[in-house]
Amino acid sequence: MMLDEITKKVVDAKMDEVRKGKAVVAGIYDVCFKSIMDGCREYLASLIANILEMPYDYVLENLEVSSTEHDAMRTSDRPRRSDFLVAIKNKHIIIEAYKGHYSKAVAKKNLAYAFRSFEKSLSKDNEIISRDIEVYEINFDAMKMGFIGDDELTIHTFETREIHKGYPHPYAPKIIYIDLAKIKKKYYNKEKLDGVERLALLLILTSKEELRKVSKGDRIMEKVVNKLENLSSGYLLSDAELEAFDEYEKKTLREEGIEEGIEQGFEQGKN
Repeated sequence: MMLDEITKKVVDAKMDEVRKGKAVVAGIYDVCFKSIMDGCREYLASLIANILEMPYDYVLENLEVSSTEHDAMRTSDRPRRSDFLVAIKNKHIIIEAYKGHYSKAVAKKNLAYAFRSFEKSLSKDNEIISRDIEVYEINFDAMKMGFIGDDELTIHTFETREIHKGYPHPYAPKIIYIDLAKIKKKYYNKEKLDGVERLALLLILTSKEELRKVSKGDRIMEKVVNKLENLSSGYLLSDAELEAFDEYEKKTLREEGIEEGIEQGFEQGKN
């Protein structure tokens, strides 16, 4: 009961900051995430270019956003959707934003999406249409994945490899996890952030002052911050969505038990 009371105080403080115009709803939250990825093309291209180590101009020029609904491969399939689907020539990229506890069911679902995208590159006769096809799934995660070890990496990439010799399977999807919580911690510890970390930080920070400081002088990042401020202004974000965000924050704090968030909440309450 005590934890629920503390959680409510923290969330109430955060929501008050949003309503007063001092904070924004986090970019990792569904309605914001999809609006940013869809409306800030240069930011999306910059993220992908940094994560996949590709030339930015090439990514921007060839970036194609497709339907978020995965094609049914069998008559028995139910509709399946990802947060975002893009293609860059032969690269098919699934982009997911995840805010809560990463359960086994969610892990299986996301893996299924990745392999379904690979399956789309096969003809009806199961002959590979393009031997150069590459499938990636990029997950932006607000909480640490339980199966990832305790290390200093903020980005983890998984791929299928031959267990004895270690060479990768040429066609299997690559799964990438961006640890937003660890990036945020690095930022507050005043550690230097690389390109991906600095861009991804915009999805987890909520203070307008901090967002403006981080994005200052970077036209692409400043556009994202403006988008977040507009979405959180109350004109584009409905009361129902704000209430849903309120519930999400409570759930996240219960699962995560972030002491830092609790301390910040009390500090905000004092001011």
